[in-house]
Amino acid sequence: MRGKYRTANIILTVVLLLALAFHIFTASVIGMTEIDSADWNSGWAMELTGEIYAEKIGPEYQGNKKAGYEFYRIKAGIRNIGTEIIYPESDLFMSVEGEEYDDVLYYYEDFEEKSAFVSGNEPVIPAGQEGVGEMIVQVREGVSEIRAVYYKDYADEESRQTFFVALD
Repeated sequence: MRGKYRTANIILTVVLLLALAFHIFTASVIGMTEIDSADWNSGWAMELTGEIYAEKIGPEYQGNKKAGYEFYRIKAGIRNIGTEIIYPESDLFMSVEGEEYDDVLYYYEDFEEKSAFVSGNEPVIPAGQEGVGEMIVQVREGVSEIRAVYYKDYADEESRQTFFVALD
């Protein structure tokens, strides 16, 4: 008779442990779905503090050139409102476009060839600080104005701001 009670106790204990494990799992899944986008992106976020403007570099930049295009450095004053550092030369949430699809070409620096020493000296904007974000683009000769679309958060379409930037 004692064997039946022992078996029943073991079965009851296993069922209770499974129920507890299921409860913990579902609570964690429900908790994860309640995180809103502001919390999700709080580590890496920025906002504009100034206008967006363009500085003409010229027809060649770091040994690169393309016939019919000029290089420009697009700059924007930003504040780091997140908790992570921002690299102002690569973390700017902005797209730049012209009237035609090929009026603006993005320039991507070859980070593979950079040494650790050079990469270690890249400027950063710490959390809570202000700085200048920038990107390098090539613009077709004769284009006098480009459109810069800035996103405070790419996941939030309402954070989109559009600016028209005059070129030299």
